[in-house]
Amino acid sequence: MKQQLLLISAILLSTICYSQINFEKGYFITNDNERVECFIKNVDWKDNPTGFEYKLAEGSEPHDVSIVKVKEFGVGELLKYKRALVKIDRSVKNISTLKENRDPEFNEETLFLQQLIQGKANLYTYTESNLNRYFFNVDSTEIEQLVFKTYLDNKIYIKENNTYKQQLREHLKCKNIDIDEILKIRYTKSDLVGIFIKYNKCAKSDLVNYAEPTKRKSTNVSIKPGFGFSSLSIQNSSSSIKYIDFGSNQNFRFGVELEYILPYNKNRWIIFIEPTYQYFKAEREITYTQVYSIIKKTNVEVDYKSIEVPVGVRHNFFLSERSRLFINGAFVLDFNLNSSITAERKDLMDLEISSRPNFILGLGYGYNDRYSIELRVGSNREILGEHISWHSDYSAYSIIFGLRIF
Repeated sequence: MKQQLLLISAILLSTICYSQINFEKGYFITNDNERVECFIKNVDWKDNPTGFEYKLAEGSEPHDVSIVKVKEFGVGELLKYKRALVKIDRSVKNISTLKENRDPEFNEETLFLQQLIQGKANLYTYTESNLNRYFFNVDSTEIEQLVFKTYLDNKIYIKENNTYKQQLREHLKCKNIDIDEILKIRYTKSDLVGIFIKYNKCAKSDLVNYAEPTKRKSTNVSIKPGFGFSSLSIQNSSSSIKYIDFGSNQNFRFGVELEYILPYNKNRWIIFIEPTYQYFKAEREITYTQVYSIIKKTNVEVDYKSIEVPVGVRHNFFLSERSRLFINGAFVLDFNLNSSITAERKDLMDLEISSRPNFILGLGYGYNDRYSIELRVGSNREILGEHISWHSDYSAYSIIFGLRIF
C-alpha cells in the first residue's frame, strides 16, 4: 500500500513541477533600447539571476532570455534589475579562507544588479550564495562596488577594510550628512538604503525606493488532526517467541504545526515543525511452547504512545491565488510516553519501547491559506532500539487535516 501511495505521489509531483508557471506583469529593455511590455516569471530570486522567462501575453508560450540580450528588466513595482559591467571583489567572510591581502581582488564581470534606490545617487546589490556586495553610482558615472573586505593581519588578527565609508564621504556630500553619521554606517542593506534615501532627499532628487519592504507574513500556526494507519511486527531469532505480527491499526492523531516562510521565491519554501501525539495499541495471542500435545500460549500487548516531532521542509506549488499543492520532507524524532510490549507472563516478554528517528514524505493540497489536507507516508521505524536481540518493523501513513489559527 505504501509503495502505491509513493508511486502516485511521484507521478502527481512530476505533473505539477512541469505545469506550474507564475508570471507577473513586467518589462525588459533590449540591447537596441526597445522596451518590451510582457509578463515575467517572478521566482523572487534569492540570488541575482542571469536570465528569465517571459510571455508577451498571458496565454502565449513562454520564452527564455539571457543577460546577453537584456539591459534592464522589472517585475511589478518593487523589483528592478540593471545589467552592468562592473569590477567585483568575491572575497568571502570565511575565517578558514581569509587572506592577508587588505585590498579587494577585483574581477570584471557582466551582472544583473538589483536596484535598491533610484535617484541622483543609485544603490544596487548583488547576491550569489553567501556573497553579498553593494554597488552605487551618482548621476551618470560608472557603477562601482562599495568596498568592504575582511582580512587577516599578521596571520592572527581579523580586520576590516571599510573603504566604502570613504566612498560615501566623497560621493554623498550634503549639508544634512556629517562625517560622524557616515562612520556609523554598516555594510548592510538597511544602513546603506537609509543613507542613500537621505542624500537623494537632501539633493532634492526624484526618488524611487525599490527596497521598501512589503508586508509579509513569516509564520503560521495550524492545528493538524488526522487519522493514522499503522502496522507493527517484532522478531527475535534467539527467543522462544520468535515473531509476532500485531497487524494493522487505525488511530487518531493530533498535532500543532509551526511554519516559517523563507523570505524568497514567493513563499514557496517553508521550514516547519509539528509536534504530534500518536498511538498504536494491539494484542495478540501467541504460542511460546508446543511439545507434542502440550501447547502453551500467552497474550502479548503493545501499548505504544509517543510525541512525534517532524522537522522538515515544505515546497508550495501555487495553482491560483487561493489554492496550492505542496510536498513535505522531514526528519522525525519520536519521544515515547511510557510505552511497552509485554506478555501476560512478563518473564517471557517485557520490552520497553525506545524509538529511533525516521523520515516522512507528504503530498497535500491547501486552500485559501487556511485549510489543508495531506497524505503523509513514513519510512519504517525501529521502536526497540535499545534491545540488541529484538528488531521491529513499524510503518505508518496518515491522512492529515490542517486549520491555520494564527
